[in-house]
Amino acid sequence: MKTKKAFDVSGGKDVETQKVVMSNKHNGANQRWRIVYVDTFKEQNKGLIEEFGLFANRPFYIKSQLPNGRMAECQGNHDVRQRRWRNGELGMQWIFDPIKKVIRSKKWNNRVLEPINHATGLGNMRCYTPSSRWW
Repeated sequence: MKTKKAFDVSGGKDVETQKVVMSNKHNGANQRWRIVYVDTFKEQNKGLIEEFGLFANRPFYIKSQLPNGRMAECQGNHDVRQRRWRNGELGMQWIFDPIKKVIRSKKWNNRVLEPINHATGLGNMRCYTPSSRWW
């Protein structure tokens, strides 16, 4: 049986620039996130992809449910960390690509969200050039 995986704020610490990682699902507060859509863009290709529960090509934030509600941000073109929301910061915005079935950075269109350790699907999250699969 496959172990379920989840985004995790490393160590459960609600501090600025804390790493976002992939770990086994335990339903702790540091694994609770909310998808928050950015509705300020023109000509969005709307439509819910039910299999994934995400809208196609519609910008969103990944918001931590820890007390300060920080966002997952693609930082430095590769690292994913939680940061305080900043208006207009494209590094905090993500887009679900229904064709390739990946979550892309809005800031770096050629970068996708993926765990570093591809064999287990656990470890630090990266905003990286796509590999052939998530895990």
